[in-house]
Amino acid sequence: MVNTFSKKRYTKRINKGGKRNISRKKTKGKRTKDKKKKIKRNTSNKIKDKIILKNRVSQDTVNKIYPLLQKTVQTLDKNKIDYWATGGTLLGTIRSKGMIQWDDDIDIAINIKDVPRLEDLKNEFTKMGLRLYKASGKYFKVKYGHRRDDNLWIDIFIVDEDGFYLQGHKVHRRYLPGELYPLKRGKYGNISIRIPNKSSEYLTRIFPDWRTTAHMYNHADKKKHKITMRLTPELKKPLLPRIKLRI
Repeated sequence: MVNTFSKKRYTKRINKGGKRNISRKKTKGKRTKDKKKKIKRNTSNKIKDKIILKNRVSQDTVNKIYPLLQKTVQTLDKNKIDYWATGGTLLGTIRSKGMIQWDDDIDIAINIKDVPRLEDLKNEFTKMGLRLYKASGKYFKVKYGHRRDDNLWIDIFIVDEDGFYLQGHKVHRRYLPGELYPLKRGKYGNISIRIPNKSSEYLTRIFPDWRTTAHMYNHADKKKHKITMRLTPELKKPLLPRIKLRI
């Protein structure tokens, strides 16, 4: 006589064990998959960290470019020449309150009507140990008088009465009526700098993803390598000088 109860219990035990084995395999597979994802994520983070470090402006550059900007804007303010932050410098002023970590120059602009008055200030810049010169017929540069830091500069772009930059490739950066004037003030580190009237609206129009995305490139590699990544709170932090600026 077959013991039905024992057979059922035996069959149940086998089935139960089989399910347990399948469950163990699934758990092990999930752990392996999670581990691979973690390794991939860590590798990706390490690559991003290397990219950020490679593009990050040196502290030496930061320490030298802030005084260059300060002397320039103080001279323009003193001589009542309207200027304003533009490009990466405007972005740094609005988003980071200072120098963007991978932006290695300063961008400001003036109205075309003020060009003759700016040219009259060359001697004043020379007395401060700076060079103001025309890089082309379409914009000026300010550098230190000595040649040791010739890789540091301020671009002074020229905008016509219709809001267009004289440089053709900047046509998409035209200022629409009401965006530029009246000029306001913003903070670039500890420096008070002039900015367009509707800076945030202007940035959104010309750089639609400026609040969420970091586009990394600089003049050190002649803008050959452009890296795009998600903007994090850490990347939003400004680079600030470790020297005391004379206000």
